[in-house]
Amino acid sequence: MACECVVVREFELQRQVLNALNAVLYEQLQFKGNECDYYNPMNSYTHQVLLRRTGIPISLSVLYMTLARKLGVVLEPVNFPNHFLLRWCQRRAR
Repeated sequence: MACECVVVREFELQRQVLNALNAVLYEQLQFKGNECDYYNPMNSYTHQVLLRRTGIPISLSVLYMTLARKLGVVLEPVNFPNHFLLRWCQRRAR
């Protein structure tokens, strides 16, 4: 069964979705990067990241990108030297 994801078209609504996602993941649930034990393999296993609420940038980004897509906001992965980022594919209505 294929997943048909609905994309939110309104710029302001997308911004609100991302603000809510940030509040839930980072303020309420306290997801964070593992600064003390960065190279621990548990930081890369999705089920462990969800249980421990700790991961490396790419594992946290995959989680964030997946949730955002399910909520109708498209994010793109961006690879920088020694960094992994997500870009919001925003478009203001004209």
